[in-house]
Amino acid sequence: MAKVKLSLDQLNALELIQLTDLIISRMTGNANFPTPAPTLASVQTQRDAVNTKNNLVIATRTLAEQQTGEVNTAASALRASLTALGSYVEGTSLGDEVKIRSSGMVVP
Repeated sequence: MAKVKLSLDQLNALELIQLTDLIISRMTGNANFPTPAPTLASVQTQRDAVNTKNNLVIATRTLAEQQTGEVNTAASALRASLTALGSYVEGTSLGDEVKIRSSGMVVP
């Protein structure tokens, strides 16, 4: 006797959605399976919920990648400003360690 093998634990969300679409498509109106349990409508509702959440994850991930790029750009600008400020402190203090430390900057 043949057994169903779905290997669902090996599927990511998109693959799970695609498999669900195929199964719903093939089982809709299929005389071999007249009263599916659970109903195809309930499976479709669950599939739609997974799809909605997966789309949110993708959008959030994309936004996070964009934001990370913006943080890196802003951090580079801040580093440049702090480097310039360090040069100013060093020059204005004429290398006086106490004055440099009073600025909050470190002296090696």
